[in-house]
Amino acid sequence: MNSEETISRLQHKGIKPTANRILVYRTLCQKASPLSLTNLEAMMPTMDKSSIFRVLSLFLQHDVVSLVASKCKL
Repeated sequence: MNSEETISRLQHKGIKPTANRILVYRTLCQKASPLSLTNLEAMMPTMDKSSIFRVLSLFLQHDVVSLVASKCKL
């Protein structure tokens, strides 16, 4: 997926495309299975966990991503 396509998809969902949002979106699109915050953090060492979390929260509000419940007990 090229940058123009990514920007267009984010704008279509009402999200202003920023460097972090584009990076998270493109990383999510690379995988066919669900990713956790920890997975994303490992895949994007240039971004801190709080930045990734904020982008994911925004994506959730704008229906870009879906929340998947885990049965894992800590």
